[in-house]
Amino acid sequence: MKVFAAAVLAALAIGLASPAQATPVQALSFLQMEYDFVIMGDLPFDGQSPDGITSSVGGPDFSTSINSQINAPDAVTAIDQTTTQIGCSGCEPEIPFVSNRQLRTNRADPTEFADAQWNVESAISQDQGADVTAFAIGRQTIDRDGLAQLRITSSPAPAEAESTFGISRLTTFENTTDAEIVIPIRAEIGGDLLARYSGDDGLARTSATQSIIFSGLSDGNLTTVTTADTEETTETGAGTAVTGGVFNSGDGIAGLLFSASTTAIGDGGFNEAMYSFFHRVIFLVTIEAGQSIGMETAFSQANYVEYAPALISEVPLPAGVFLLCSGVALLAGRKVVRRKRA
Repeated sequence: MKVFAAAVLAALAIGLASPAQATPVQALSFLQMEYDFVIMGDLPFDGQSPDGITSSVGGPDFSTSINSQINAPDAVTAIDQTTTQIGCSGCEPEIPFVSNRQLRTNRADPTEFADAQWNVESAISQDQGADVTAFAIGRQTIDRDGLAQLRITSSPAPAEAESTFGISRLTTFENTTDAEIVIPIRAEIGGDLLARYSGDDGLARTSATQSIIFSGLSDGNLTTVTTADTEETTETGAGTAVTGGVFNSGDGIAGLLFSASTTAIGDGGFNEAMYSFFHRVIFLVTIEAGQSIGMETAFSQANYVEYAPALISEVPLPAGVFLLCSGVALLAGRKVVRRKRA
């Protein structure tokens, strides 16, 4: 990044001209989200398309990136690890897809660091519809979290950490009969986003999306029923911002699009932005005789923190790790409460 590179050069120039001073900085970006999708068959047969519907799904498209760096001579890579488990929906029991990634940079004192992570687990059940012969999704649950954090407490040094992860895939439904068929689909999403910054000259930002978008439908053949829609926002400090919302047919979206972000900017004090939400929707998808439609499901998450010191404090200040730890502990203890369908 040009801004990051410029900050590095500025900090080096200041460092050559004066003794190293300390300005404690702590930044945290964290999210956790849950998602559940199911084709609603006649109870207890959730997860199966109606008779006369053939369905198939394409392979997932991934978008990922990770980065952590501290521009200081004593900075080294402390952790660089990846764990991946290939899922198996036809196994008994089912094997979920798992992706874990962490990249951490430490200074000589390991309590000064830049760290980025993601953890994603997805479980898929095969569509059990009588006319479904190809691999198709009848139900999917996804649990995911992401993290970016940094802590600089001795000599100022530009630092950043970033973690992004996204998946999209397309499911096709075809009506092979001579009459229209209605497919009921239920989707639930919920979670928490946090951005926190303590100190000057930087920011923490967290963002996430989740979507189910239909294509190829005739006009008027998609009905959206919202059965739960809750959110809670908390902002501490002047340098905070929260955005969040769910968009659907009333907003010109053929399906559902959830998007949210939290931002905390370093203004010398303590800034924290939190957003918690839960949303449940039921789609009634009408497919006409001989018609084929598409359903794209996708999610993305991004965690980013940056420290770009412009000035060096004259007096070293003490700093603790409790600001970072308390935020993660707070969100890790919160669960998305789901109401069961009667």
